[in-house]
Amino acid sequence: MQAEKNSKGKILCIDDEPFILTLLSRILTIEGYSVLTALTPTKAIEIVDNEDSIDLIISDYLMPEITGT
Repeated sequence: MQAEKNSKGKILCIDDEPFILTLLSRILTIEGYSVLTALTPTKAIEIVDNEDSIDLIISDYLMPEITGT
């Protein structure tokens, strides 16, 4: 997903609970942010490696594979 030219910034949200991830994504999108999402830390790392820039990462603290610390 590419950041829109008039977005406030690009945010990557990481959470293993789909409901929370969807809710957070919708709120941030309504507020004018371009949002990328990942259900796993492994997917999040892949997104970070492939994106030109990400302005903010919001991560769940407890997830399978890797914690958010």
